[in-house]
Amino acid sequence: HEPQVSVFLQEHNSQRISVIGAVRKGGVFGITRPLRLADALALAEGLTDEADRQVYVIRRARMSAVTAAAATSGAARPAVASKGAGAGGDGTVEVMAPIDLSELADGREDLNIQLQAGDVVNVPRAGSVYVGGSVERPGSFLLRGKTTAQQAIFSAGGVKDVADWSDVRLYRKSPSGK
Repeated sequence: HEPQVSVFLQEHNSQRISVIGAVRKGGVFGITRPLRLADALALAEGLTDEADRQVYVIRRARMSAVTAAAATSGAARPAVASKGAGAGGDGTVEVMAPIDLSELADGREDLNIQLQAGDVVNVPRAGSVYVGGSVERPGSFLLRGKTTAQQAIFSAGGVKDVADWSDVRLYRKSPSGK
């Protein structure tokens, strides 16, 4: 007539994160325990050969929290991707945090952030550079992280004996398309 019932929650299947981009097996993964960035990349079976060395964690946050964090850090503007409607009249925004995987691999534990439900880990593909002229192996090469013109030339096998180091040219498209 008067039953007493106790309910214990063992696991949250509704909390999920997404890992997309240049990973071996991207997708949506359930969070059943605390999960860090490196764990999420491992769940996605690692990076592909075309992966850039900078990843982005995208998270929805209340605009008031983003503004307060920017004020305490001294930043002029929060890194906001887009605006949306929030609960209770307080708008939410998508905040995108860039994380350098080279620094994470070098032991910077502060970059191995704990993920929250709804986070998206985006691993973009690396850009490319074309090296031509008097080099050993002209062609297209992946840009991983910060690459100098000299590093790009060395990726192409270095210059030939007939090359003129005083006549190296760098062509870059401007925002106007030229």
